[in-house]
Amino acid sequence: MKVVVVEDDETTRKRWVRMLNESSGYECTGEYASAEMALRRLRPGQCEVVLVDLQLPGMSGIELIRELARHFPEVHCLVMTVMENQTAVMEALREGAAGYLLKRGDPKNLLVRLGELAANEFPLSPPIGQIVRKQFLPMTASEQMPRFTPAEEDVLALLDGGLSNKEIAARRGVEDFTVRDQLSHIYRKLNVGNRVAALAKLRRLGWRPR
Repeated sequence: MKVVVVEDDETTRKRWVRMLNESSGYECTGEYASAEMALRRLRPGQCEVVLVDLQLPGMSGIELIRELARHFPEVHCLVMTVMENQTAVMEALREGAAGYLLKRGDPKNLLVRLGELAANEFPLSPPIGQIVRKQFLPMTASEQMPRFTPAEEDVLALLDGGLSNKEIAARRGVEDFTVRDQLSHIYRKLNVGNRVAALAKLRRLGWRPR
């Protein structure tokens, strides 16, 4: 797994870089001290995962996640931060973060979490999991299952199977931008910001792939 680290604290950044490069199956392919530097230097195919600290100088980690989702939709953004308030968590997830981890604890736990990400799971530190679960309590009477087109249902079934946007496009024989547009329509219908939140809400509403 190729990983890029975006962290302004040099000691922390170097520790993660060293751990990744010394661990079998992982390689750090870039380290940046700011979001601006990452956006200037990151190239297509450089990595599969970007570790993002939220408290960065200049552009914030939330803004970086948003920009990466626009320009590098195939890349997973994994938050690594000390921030554990509900606002930060839900903003990061709405912008497309693929997981949210707290820095405290054994640094080597990061490798376990990256493995979960590779297995199409959604890594969360336990306190963050509690926050997320509170956002998906049993639905209110006013919440109903949106109506999806047959094409959207097909996309959702493939999304539920863990396929990336590019894989969904190839499976359906359409262009990548078509899948992105369909997902945007789905997210608006569900009032969510990313695939993880979409699938979580659908399951809460009782949706099952056709």
